[in-house]
Amino acid sequence: MALMMLIRHGRTAGNSTGRFIGQHDERIDEAGARQASLLVPRLERFRPDRLISSDLQRCTQTMAPFASAAGMEVETDPRLREVGDGEWTNRTQEELWEGWPDLMRRYFDGEDVPRPGGERWEDVRRRVVAALNSIAAEMGPAERVVICTHAGPSLLFASWITGVELPGNVFLGPFSPPGNAAVTLADPHAPLMISWNETCHLKT
Repeated sequence: MALMMLIRHGRTAGNSTGRFIGQHDERIDEAGARQASLLVPRLERFRPDRLISSDLQRCTQTMAPFASAAGMEVETDPRLREVGDGEWTNRTQEELWEGWPDLMRRYFDGEDVPRPGGERWEDVRRRVVAALNSIAAEMGPAERVVICTHAGPSLLFASWITGVELPGNVFLGPFSPPGNAAVTLADPHAPLMISWNETCHLKT
């Protein structure tokens, strides 16, 4: 059986302060680095054939400890990036409510609003699903692939693998966003969701 392991990147300073990070290319913080190290035994048991990551450094840094230990290359794909937040990038909710109250009201009502100078979720969906379809089509019947990405694309992955539609604001759908360095398993050819938001490897 072919298997995809989806991983959300380790924690960043923006995650811990509730900012809209988007494509701001910040590093994982100390907690995120610890999460990346705790992923190594989980990935060793999975024995992946390929490692594929968003090209933003919080994802590549999350994959780095295992890649180094296993002597594997991390392939990067910019289609796996988080939503482009445009003028919302790296701002707090309080700042967004102050600057764009109408857009924020519509956003929290579930609408797929256009971020000023950025993307809609539908834009992200198109590129993420295109990347997932490409990866799945290249996988052999018993191949194992790890994909490291972000919260928004992780929710789009869940929609892609299960066929469950998400609202315009994907964070208001039936799937809770996975935690930092959480693991999800799926068979892309069935398609079948095997697990969602595994975090046992992070409890030590």
